[in-house]
Amino acid sequence: MNIKIFIFLIALIVLHSCKSENEEEFFHLSANDSLRCDTLYVTYSRQIKPMFDIYCTYCHINEMVPGCDLDNYEHTVNYIMNTGTKLYDYVKNNNHQGVVLDTCSLKQLKKWVLNPAP
Repeated sequence: MNIKIFIFLIALIVLHSCKSENEEEFFHLSANDSLRCDTLYVTYSRQIKPMFDIYCTYCHINEMVPGCDLDNYEHTVNYIMNTGTKLYDYVKNNNHQGVVLDTCSLKQLKKWVLNPAP
């Protein structure tokens, strides 16, 4: 009888510990979070510069990577004009020197690299 109770308790614990969550529930996202990713009005000062300050300028400043300074607008635009989408291509698979961008940041970077005006 003790073994049956023990097996029942183990089964109960296992079943209770398994719960089904989707990504939104796991990360506590709501339907409105997708609206927070502005890809319509992507600007250097609002989205790109803060992203680069966190992930890129540690290495891409003062010619640490020759020809690829990303520390200001002028340097970044010059790099894009000389290389096309190379900047986005390096990070799009989230494997450039350990840099991992979220989906929203990748979308914003792609949009801005294709049209680096503002």
